[in-house]
Amino acid sequence: MLLSFLSTRLGLAVLTLTVVATSRKPVLGLWNHWDGRWYVGIATHGYHWSIGGKPAVAFFPLYPLLIRTGEWLRLPGAAAAMAVSSAAFLGALFYLYRLVAEERGEKVASRTVWFLALFPTAFFTFAPYSESLFLLCAIAALYYARQGKLAPTALWLAAVILARPTGALITPAVLTALYLHRRATLIHAPPDRPVERGDLRLIASDLGREDVREPLSPSLAAHFSLALLPAVAGFGVYLYYLHLQRLPLSLLLIAQRSWHRSLTVPWAGFTESVVWLTHHGAHNLPWAFENILEGVVTALCLVLTVVAWKGLRWDSRLYCLGFWILILTTPEWRDGYHAPFSSVDRFVLTLFPVFAWAAERTPSRLIPRLAVLSTATMVAMTCTYLAGGWVG
Repeated sequence: MLLSFLSTRLGLAVLTLTVVATSRKPVLGLWNHWDGRWYVGIATHGYHWSIGGKPAVAFFPLYPLLIRTGEWLRLPGAAAAMAVSSAAFLGALFYLYRLVAEERGEKVASRTVWFLALFPTAFFTFAPYSESLFLLCAIAALYYARQGKLAPTALWLAAVILARPTGALITPAVLTALYLHRRATLIHAPPDRPVERGDLRLIASDLGREDVREPLSPSLAAHFSLALLPAVAGFGVYLYYLHLQRLPLSLLLIAQRSWHRSLTVPWAGFTESVVWLTHHGAHNLPWAFENILEGVVTALCLVLTVVAWKGLRWDSRLYCLGFWILILTTPEWRDGYHAPFSSVDRFVLTLFPVFAWAAERTPSRLIPRLAVLSTATMVAMTCTYLAGGWVG
């Protein structure tokens, strides 16, 4: 786990210094653009700060708050952001290894960590983006939920919801993991030991059946409520802060429209891609390439998720389902935008259950080839990003 982190950080640092030597641009300037400018700007100036009049509330507060903490320690904003990203990615790899090792074994866990660290868009875990933080919070929340540890589960769930607007979609997966742990406790409890189930106390020897189900009860409802309490409280504090800043709370509902996103039917992204290509593709080849690339990545990862479905736990299934509901119902389809699935190649970094499934089923002889291909692709995409080009 540590080797994958250090080797990729070292490789990205060397690549950055090489670009600096050839372009004579400052290191932080090479990395601090696109979404990174938003996070650093919010950390430095607050939510009234904007680029082009777009609402800053589209970017949630936890990452800017951590960047602000780094600025208090006298770090430049971009440097603080990149330090937070790398620290969070190290934590994400740590929890990912432990999560997968308990489910699929240490060999698969080691592979999964490498799959994620060498993924073509994994350089965003080095950039001033929130991908690393989201991964850390989401994986840790699911890990502790599977352990049945309510307090850390609740805190990590609150963190993931404050990290990105999409964080709330992990809630069903976390609650399911908590429920499955309680059910396993009932099934595998020592014989003749009283076990609480809802409001009753039953004898464990009578519960040694795989079909045990715990109905919704005051005890179970209280368990779930405690898991959600920090998230609700944290989000409430965020809303109160926006109120004190005289920012309309309604902005949260429409903020993504400035990035051409709003709710639509699940197939709209694909149909809008075809429509744009038909009318404009021949005259805008660079944008046509992005349109096709992002559409292909979306379709391939969606198919891979469907194929992996039976090999995933129910909590992982719900996590992936929430991911795809978001991707498919909020494409960048408004205003005739050229690439409805723009950024999906970055978003799929968070599909860690599918990474684990793929790591278990990929033949060993293909691993070196995949590593070389993925690394080469990451180098090319990183260079494009450092040159100021749009990637993800």
